Amino acid sequence: MLIHVLIKKEVVQLEYYNMKKLQDFTVKEFNQYYELMKEENKDVKAILTLFGVDVDKQPATGLPDLIATINAMTLSKGVLKNYYKINDTEYYLEKDIRKLTASQFVDFQIYSVDMKMETILSVFLLPVRKSGFFGKKHCKYGEGYDILKVQNDILNHMKIADAQTISDFFLHLSMKLFVIIQGYLENKKVKMEKDMVKKEKEVQHQLLTNGKKQPKMWQKQKGTP
Repeated sequence: MLIHVLIKKEVVQLEYYNMKKLQDFTVKEFNQYYELMKEENKDVKAILTLFGVDVDKQPATGLPDLIATINAMTLSKGVLKNYYKINDTEYYLEKDIRKLTASQFVDFQIYSVDMKMETILSVFLLPVRKSGFFGKKHCKYGEGYDILKVQNDILNHMKIADAQTISDFFLHLSMKLFVIIQGYLENKKVKMEKDMVKKEKEVQHQLLTNGKKQPKMWQKQKGTP
């Protein structure tokens, strides 16, 4: 794709693919880009540098056009996959929320407060530890690997397009996840209430049984010489 920029009545052809595409940013680079674009007085050089543009070699009159090009960029989503290769490590994406452990549920809730993509996704991306004749085997959550390394890989090496695709997937499932958690808690509450009622009945039955036995024992003791 060629973008034509008019500078001093001359048409300069810029090869768009020489600029880094937004979807090729890492999670960290995208975070930097997001923060820079929020500023009222934007640091143009810092923004262009993120896209691989050597500002010192660009004519000043062309900078507004480059910024306009960047502003027009949209984040293309990736394709949701079962496995992701990040920083030479293969990760399995656990998409079935029914298979999540209690610790994954808890960590997901904790990480969701800070809304850091690298920590949230580390709940669902599990390192692959074995790949052979019987297929790929992945680690159990939090066992046999360093979760901080996983978070570092996601932050510094995972492409934002892939990270955003996974985030959107779990965003759509969040309501379903909420319903499952609510259902679990409600079932737990009902079970606890039933257990309490059952326990109360057992205690009452025991008291009644003991109460009936006591007079007989007293009568027997009373008639004993």
